[in-house]
Amino acid sequence: MLDRVRANPVVRLGQVTLAKYQKDLVNNLAAAIAYFAVFSFFPMILVVVSLVGFLIDVDSVEVQEQLLVLVGSDEVRALITQTLANFRDNRLNAGLLGFATLFMTASGIFAALSRSFDVIWEIRPGMNGKKPGLVAAAVAMILNRLAAFGMLLISAAVILLAMMANVAMSIVGSYTDWLPGQDLLYLLGQVGVTLVLLTLVFAAMFKLLPSQRIYWRDVFPAAFIASIGFALLQSVASLIFANINYASYGAVGGMMTLLLWIFLSAQVILIGGEISFAWTYIFGTRKGQPIAVLQKTE
Repeated sequence: MLDRVRANPVVRLGQVTLAKYQKDLVNNLAAAIAYFAVFSFFPMILVVVSLVGFLIDVDSVEVQEQLLVLVGSDEVRALITQTLANFRDNRLNAGLLGFATLFMTASGIFAALSRSFDVIWEIRPGMNGKKPGLVAAAVAMILNRLAAFGMLLISAAVILLAMMANVAMSIVGSYTDWLPGQDLLYLLGQVGVTLVLLTLVFAAMFKLLPSQRIYWRDVFPAAFIASIGFALLQSVASLIFANINYASYGAVGGMMTLLLWIFLSAQVILIGGEISFAWTYIFGTRKGQPIAVLQKTE
């Protein structure tokens, strides 16, 4: 009976995910991402806001509000709003050079994520048989920056889609306000749109950031699970942060809250990456191939 349970593909998916989570020290990876995010989080938001503002004529405050919806704490929102105002005043006036500096700084968080996904997928330098040299390192750095730029473009596109979806839902709501339970339908619509957009963002991360070819069909199931986990994290974090008095720490309290939020968010993203790895070997394109982490534990 126990053997049949262990042989169940869903159970094996959970088993591989948990084993990889422990083997890869995901807590340490998430902490490293949170560290790099301190330096690149605000520039990343500014770059995304600037890209959206360049594509369409829209108030940057409105774009910023769309981004802040994803943050699960009023304290963090206040800190982000204040810091972005300072960044905008001091950096964006520098023109193209300032934007390039912002982009290089913003891409740091994606570089940290890329290294973490390489750990998850067990990608090591020289796995292709070539010795890593100066040229290879330079090419890898350029490719990582291009992937980061692609993620920034995807983030901007997602914000555009979210704004368009909100407008469309408002228009539909104005014609269906006579329906019973219209508020519930609107809420369900918002949740559905959020899950779809988060799934697209996470799928792009799981596909583009590892230094190895990953197939879309191997990342979408994990991306959907990660989007649900992230949505749940938003709700839980809001309750937790509301009952923790970080204000007593002064200005440091907001940064502590932000770091905790990024750490927890990174955990969700990296667990999604682990699920994607497990899915690939159990249901996906590498089905039937041996899984090293299980061979070591069995």
